[in-house]
Formats: sequence, C-alpha cells, structure tokens
Amino acid sequence: MMFSKVTALMGALAFTLTGCASMSSGEEPDYSNVDPSLTQDEANFFSESGWTACAIGAGLGALTCIIRGGDSDDMLACSAIAVPAGCGIFMGGNYLLDEVRVNYKTKEAQLDHVASLVKQDNEKLRNLNQNAEELLKRDRAELAKMEKDLAAGAISADDLNAKLADMDDNIRYLSDSRDVAKQRLEDYQHTRDELLKTDDGQAKATLSAADREALAQLNTEIAELEEAIQASYEMQMAYSETRNSLHVS
Repeated sequence: MMFSKVTALMGALAFTLTGCASMSSGEEPDYSNVDPSLTQDEANFFSESGWTACAIGAGLGALTCIIRGGDSDDMLACSAIAVPAGCGIFMGGNYLLDEVRVNYKTKEAQLDHVASLVKQDNEKLRNLNQNAEELLKRDRAELAKMEKDLAAGAISADDLNAKLADMDDNIRYLSDSRDVAKQRLEDYQHTRDELLKTDDGQAKATLSAADREALAQLNTEIAELEEAIQASYEMQMAYSETRNSLHVS
C-alpha cells in the first residue's frame, strides 16, 4: 500500500518538475553563430537556479502530503495542489535566498555557500573576458587581411559583410552574458543583505567571528565580480569599435 502511495506521489512530482523546467528555461536565444571560444563555458544562470528552486519547493510540497497521510487517492489529490504550489512559491520569490536557507542552517555555512557561487561566476566571466580578448586580436588580424584581399579583388564585399555579421553575434553574446552576470550580482548582494538580518528581518543579526570571516570572503568575491563585469563591458566596447571601424557597402 505504501509503495502505491509513494509511486502515485512521485508521478505527480515528476510531472510538475517537467513543467517547471520548461517554464524556467523559456525560449533560449540562438548563439549558434557565436565564436566557439566564447561559448565553451556557457551557463544559463537563471534556468539552473529556477530549476533548483522549483525542485526544492515541489519536494517540500510532496513531503507535506506524505506526512499528512491518507490513501493513494488522497495523496494524489494533495500532491496535485501542494507540489505545483511549492514550486511556484519558491520560483516566485528570491530562489537563491530560499535555496540557501533550506540547505544551510548556520550563518557561516550560508555565507560560505553564496561565496562559492560568486567565485564560480567570477571564474566563468574572467574566462569569457580572456577568450574575448584573444578573439579580438584574431579578428583584428583577420579583418586587416580581408580588407587587403577586398582591395585586391580576392574576396567580395559579401565575404567581409559575413564576417561583420559574425562579429555582431559575438557582440550580442558578450552583452547578454554581462546582463546575466549583472542580474546575478544583484541576487548575490540581495541574498547577502537578507542573510545579515535577524530571523524576523527587522534588524542586523549578531555575527560570530566565523560569520564575519565568511562575510569578508563573500564581499571579496562580490567585489571581484563587479570588476569582472566592468572588464566585460570594456572588452565589448573595444570589440564593437573594431567592428564599427569598417563600413562595407
């Protein structure tokens, strides 16, 4: 009997999570023409976090139905309401903050976890900036050669325009990536600020020495992410200037 109850509940849970994954991911932009050196470390931060939030909320909803008890029909009816609701509640709020509070119980552990997430984003954005810098050098050399080839009649204006279109795709990818990083930065800052409040959210919590050390590390990572975002902007501007220096009819 218990097996049938759990089976019914897990079926509802799986169905809800499938829908949740679809809702969180949305329509993905087309980056197929972006230079592979830029997309090799690609990560959609929001869809990953949204999926995690939905899974946590849906799981808690399912657990509530198990604790509540009843026969298979009762559990199925309960899960039809509780599982989607749990997903929606977590997706609708600050899912990063919710996730941290559910999985990490001490202030130090919560701050350490957020710092580790920021560090991962720092590494991804720094790698992207480095790859973009190397791509800029290659494209400057390629454009210089193509201009000479165009003047010599070895290639057509269409060839050069095709290269510029590829550069436009690269610029869009750099811009989109920075927009995601900026939103992630805001989420990290908000989560940090909320974690520093008391449980009722009305005042600043008292921090232990270990908490203060974890906070200092988080602040360092956040500052580095801010620097990486600024470097990303400067790199995109340099790349855009190179692209816009050519006007082919």
